[in-house]
Amino acid sequence: MSIKLSICIPTYNRGAFIEETLESIVSQAADAEVEIVVSDNASVDNTEEIVRKFQQRYSRIIYFKWNENMGADRNYLKAVELAQGNYCWLMGSDDAIVPGSVERILKEIESQHDIYLCNRTQCDRSLQPFCDEHWLKPQIGDRVFEFKESAQFAEYLDAAQSIGALFSYLSSIVVKRSSWNLVIFDESFIGTAYSHAYILLSIIITGGVLKYIRDSLVLCRLGNDSFATENYANRFLLDLNGYFALSKLIRDIRLRTSFFYVFEKTHPWTRFIRIKALSEDTQWSEVKSKLILFRYSYWKVLLAESFGRLVLLMPIALPFKQHHRQ
Repeated sequence: MSIKLSICIPTYNRGAFIEETLESIVSQAADAEVEIVVSDNASVDNTEEIVRKFQQRYSRIIYFKWNENMGADRNYLKAVELAQGNYCWLMGSDDAIVPGSVERILKEIESQHDIYLCNRTQCDRSLQPFCDEHWLKPQIGDRVFEFKESAQFAEYLDAAQSIGALFSYLSSIVVKRSSWNLVIFDESFIGTAYSHAYILLSIIITGGVLKYIRDSLVLCRLGNDSFATENYANRFLLDLNGYFALSKLIRDIRLRTSFFYVFEKTHPWTRFIRIKALSEDTQWSEVKSKLILFRYSYWKVLLAESFGRLVLLMPIALPFKQHHRQ
C-alpha cells in the first residue's frame, strides 16, 4: 500500500516536548498509509532516545540525524526530502495534533489540491488550550482558493489576518510532495528560516490551489519559540527580512502591497515601541530603514521611536505574537 501522508518533523533539542508530539500522531496514525519523518538537527539531548522508543511501537518512523547543526532551513528541507508520502504535513516538534485530525487530513487530500492550511489552537507551555486562532477572517469557512486567478489571490490576502496565512507557522501546512519538488529552490533563502514559505509561495504564484480548513487541527505550544533565543529586535528582524525577501516573488504591485499589509496586521506599529526601547541605536536604525521599505507609515515609525524613548523611563510589556518555530 502506498503512503498517502508523511508527517515531517524537523527538530532540535526538543526531548522535553517531542514525546507529546509523537504520541499525538502515533495514537491516531496506526495505518500503513501514514509515515512519520523526523529530521534531527544534531540534538545533544535525549531526542534520539525518545524517537527510537516510538519506532518500536510504530514501524513507519524514519529518523535522520545530522552530524552537525545545519540550521533550521536545511532541516526543514531534509524532512520533506526523506518523505515518501503523496502529501507532507509539516509539524513543529513541540506541537501536537488534535484527535481525529489525521483521519480528517487523509480525507481532505483525496481532493488532490496543492496545499491545505488548517488553523491552530493556542496553548500554554504545558499544552493546555486557551483559544483558537484563525489565519483568515473568522466568518470564512472551508474554502478552496485557485491562485491562477489573481482576483482570488487578492481576495485571499484581504481575508488574511496574519502571516500565518502566508505559511509562517509550520504545523498548519500540508503540501503535495510532487508540487513541492517542482519548485526550483532559491539557495539565498537558506538562513532566513523561511525556506519552506519560499516553496509554498512559489506554488501559489505559479497557479497552485490551496484549501483553507477553518477547523483547528493542531495544538500550538506558545512561549517556546526556538528563534527567540536572541534579543527581541533580532526576532522581529527574522520575520521582517524573511517576508521582505518573499515579497519579491510577487510582481503585481497591488498584490505586493496587500502582502505587506498582512505583515503589518501581524506586526502593528505599536510593537516597535518595545523594539526601540530594547534595541541598540545601530540595531534600531536597521529596523527603522527596513520598516520604511516595507511601506510602514513613516510617521507611525517616528511615533514608535518617540514612545520607545519614553518606555526606557517607564517600561511596558508588549507581547510578541509567535508564529514560527522549529
